Amino acid sequence: MGQLDVVKACVEQGCDPNTANGWALRRAVRYGFSEVWQFLLACPGLQVNLPNQYGLTALHTACRFNIPGAVYDLLRVPGILVNEKTRLGSSPVMVAAKYCRKEAIAGLIKDRRVDLDTRDEGGRKVEEVVGVAVHDPVHDEVHEVVELLSRERLGRTEEEGRRDSMEEESIDVDGLHRSKVFDNLKELVGELKGLHMMDRMKLLMEQEQESSQFVIKLEREMVSFLDRQREDQDGFANRLLKEKKDFDSRQQEGLGRLLRKQDQEYVGLQHGSTSNKSTSDNSPKSTASRQNSRRPSLKTHQEVPSCESLSDSSGPSLWEWTVPDEGYCTGSTAPGGGDGGVGGGGGCG
Repeated sequence: MGQLDVVKACVEQGCDPNTANGWALRRAVRYGFSEVWQFLLACPGLQVNLPNQYGLTALHTACRFNIPGAVYDLLRVPGILVNEKTRLGSSPVMVAAKYCRKEAIAGLIKDRRVDLDTRDEGGRKVEEVVGVAVHDPVHDEVHEVVELLSRERLGRTEEEGRRDSMEEESIDVDGLHRSKVFDNLKELVGELKGLHMMDRMKLLMEQEQESSQFVIKLEREMVSFLDRQREDQDGFANRLLKEKKDFDSRQQEGLGRLLRKQDQEYVGLQHGSTSNKSTSDNSPKSTASRQNSRRPSLKTHQEVPSCESLSDSSGPSLWEWTVPDEGYCTGSTAPGGGDGGVGGGGGCG
């Protein structure tokens, strides 16, 4: 019932504001939704005195839950019944007294239509039921309510006494007229003061309601802000952890690739050296190189004798030349031809 737009839409669609014996109006008053009850009170055909199953009307509800703004608005509605009783015989002022609702009583008793001499089914007067519905009533609050009722009752008694005395003394017409005007003005002033007090209490109640709603809104926004902040922190931390894991993974992958490459190079180097060693041990070139390594070096400025000079008997002896055993002569006339040389063809080789 706190959503005025929804209530307006329902009424505009043809919903009866009096449905469930005025449940909507009582509910709006019960929870202090001033805009809703003011809208409903302005609806044509609204029955303001409809009671619930216990005989509680909207005015009873305003007094029970101490909603002075609703009391003020309801008292201004034409046809409002200010002394309607519940099933237990309690009028609105008695309900306010039972629950010690000082603000509601103060606004209610300013209306002279309110009967202060009414009694409930137990025969108790208003002053006798103050605070009886409260589990642990505060003594000061009970005393203040009784004081309000007593002052109002005394004021009404004095007013009635003045009127009676004026009639008994047969005051002239002009004087009577002035007295009536004076009394009316005094009554109007009293009613104006009561209206002013009701306006102040209504404003205070509305401000209190707005303050509570504002505090709830701030708390809700603060909780939402903290939740968003925690989500941002969690997201930031998760992103940092993911980046750290990715960074570590890239480093590990790079290190793994380097180690695999080094292992492959090392294994390839070992296989290559073993293969080259076996090949060099078995090849003819390696044999020749080993044989050549045993050859004595020949000086380049020495003259190498030819095969013809070796066969010349007048020359120096064959054994005086520094020619190795294998020899380098390739001619067929060279001594030692045949099978001894490596050159083949029967020469000195």
